[in-house]
Amino acid sequence: IMVPIMTYNSFVTNPVVSAGWAIMRDTVNMFFVIVLIIIAFGTIFGHAKFQWAQQVPKLLIFAIVINFSKTLCGIMIDFGQVIMLTFANALREIAAGNFIQLLGLNQLYSVSQNTAAIKSVGDAAGETLQGADFLAAGIMSVMLTMWVLGTLIMMVVILLYRIIGLWILVVISPLAWFVGGAGGSSGIIQSDAYSKWWDRFKCLVGVGPVLTFFLWLTLAVAGAGNIAANSGFVVSSANSSDLASKLLEPANFMSF
Repeated sequence: IMVPIMTYNSFVTNPVVSAGWAIMRDTVNMFFVIVLIIIAFGTIFGHAKFQWAQQVPKLLIFAIVINFSKTLCGIMIDFGQVIMLTFANALREIAAGNFIQLLGLNQLYSVSQNTAAIKSVGDAAGETLQGADFLAAGIMSVMLTMWVLGTLIMMVVILLYRIIGLWILVVISPLAWFVGGAGGSSGIIQSDAYSKWWDRFKCLVGVGPVLTFFLWLTLAVAGAGNIAANSGFVVSSANSSDLASKLLEPANFMSF
């Protein structure tokens, strides 16, 4: 499920986005006419707030740019997508297998060979694995599996939030940019909506490449072997806790 969401790339060509943006653009273009009329009357009556020499050129520039706002948003989104899809395509074929190796899920239901009970097989005085040992290992395995599931669900939610958020920001971009053209220290609209729009837009464009890069990096390192040992952690291979699952051996659990 994560891979097709991660490789989604139809942000500005989505039919809902295209229709919503067109309606918002046409509405905002009418607002520009109203604002220009207000500035004209304010100038005629000598109101200090209306300074047509400063306000009108800025408004006209924004009026032109707003009609290309979807294209400009698409270019900026594509810049982030080039980076994101580079790593997402590398993950496409190996993601499932490397996730299993990364999190040790292939060891989850394997019996640890380093428990005292296994090592003492054949010894009359040795211990034996009891049903409670397998029950405890099974409960821990379920808990760790749910932990993995919760982590992956959070990643999918972040990626879905990014897609939906960019849809909404592209649709309302004409309105946000209109506020930017009619606002400012010398504007007739006092609002920080324009700067907030940019902050949210940059955040959502950037979070995708960052998340995908670190996911790719983690899986690439996982493919090189035991992460705890390769990272310089000194962990014993002995299963001093005598827990039945191989994943709960210190070296494997530290990697998890």
